[in-house]
Amino acid sequence: MALLISHGDSIKVKQLDIHDPIEFGQIFLIVTETHSLIIRIYQGSIKGKWLLKSENNHPSHIPQFQDFEFSINKVVELYKVNQVLKTFC
Repeated sequence: MALLISHGDSIKVKQLDIHDPIEFGQIFLIVTETHSLIIRIYQGSIKGKWLLKSENNHPSHIPQFQDFEFSINKVVELYKVNQVLKTFC
């Protein structure tokens, strides 16, 4: 199975207001004070948290990164990934 977003691909995003409701299960670009990541967002176990799930899987379909909960108040900017433009070499 190929990666959804590979090194060298471009993404088309739309900036969202952090306080607006989001569509869980979709891919977003999250920007914090120190990091940025492209990841799927799901409802967290408590209000004010999201469950983040990586798409980076090993060829045997074993996740390389564990799911984790993330405090929404750490988000500086939020973008919805609307399109992935694949690079073929």
